[in-house]
Amino acid sequence: MKKKTNLLITACLLLNFSVTTFSQNRVIISDEGGSEAHESAILELKSTDKGFLLPRMDTDSRNNIDQPSESLLIYNNQTKCVETFIDSEWHEVWCDEESEPEPLECPEIGDEFGGGVVFYILQDGDPGYVPGVCHAFISETEDQSSGIQFGCPGTRVNTTSTDLGAGSSNTADIVADCDDASFAAKLCDEHVSGGYSDWFLPSAYELTQLCFNRAVVEAVGDDFYEDGHDYYCSTEPNTGNGTRYKDFENCDPGQDTVCITFGDGCKGDEHRVRCIREVIIEP
Repeated sequence: MKKKTNLLITACLLLNFSVTTFSQNRVIISDEGGSEAHESAILELKSTDKGFLLPRMDTDSRNNIDQPSESLLIYNNQTKCVETFIDSEWHEVWCDEESEPEPLECPEIGDEFGGGVVFYILQDGDPGYVPGVCHAFISETEDQSSGIQFGCPGTRVNTTSTDLGAGSSNTADIVADCDDASFAAKLCDEHVSGGYSDWFLPSAYELTQLCFNRAVVEAVGDDFYEDGHDYYCSTEPNTGNGTRYKDFENCDPGQDTVCITFGDGCKGDEHRVRCIREVIIEP
């Protein structure tokens, strides 16, 4: 016991703590002097300008600890977590939330998520579908316009697509090619809601899925308009200078209205706009 006591006193002196007191097998290490360990503690550390450092190591070093004791504590400087050994496993006690964010779970259709309501999730067979990856489409809960032009009559954007997942790039291409002050794609491109600024005008098939699943959006937000109140999509027809839009009274993809003209018409027509955004969550 004397040998162990001498070793402890020597260690404390090396750590610049001025007082080590033993009282009924209770140990205190203090830089204040004249103190006794609390009667409920076998070891007490006291300081007003120093902290206590746990052993710091990476995951491999932690796993190489020989026969770790139950409740052993370490700081994992790889995961930036305080960890303890319980029931033959290492468990996280506390982690730096910024460096170790909790993984997001995939929402379900109808969930309020990401600033709106989830109306579609990519599935096997959809373009861009990746097994194990959650690719969700989110609708705003209200229309962003009751009537706005498509914009830039006489200008045709050749790169737009009908596909799921194409609305964002369609919107970016239209905005890049049109200098009008106000138009449908620009309205969504500049839209900020729910803390998000990556909204876009849906592609033709994204708008179709929004129409099919409108009920889950209407359960949370405003109803979609029907009977002549058409909604713009960001997909331009393959020929001519025209637009596509949909009346939500008929959601069939073959029922999109395609307005084609070789003059300056169609794109000056005013229709409704409901912006959407997409979220990709990888495991």
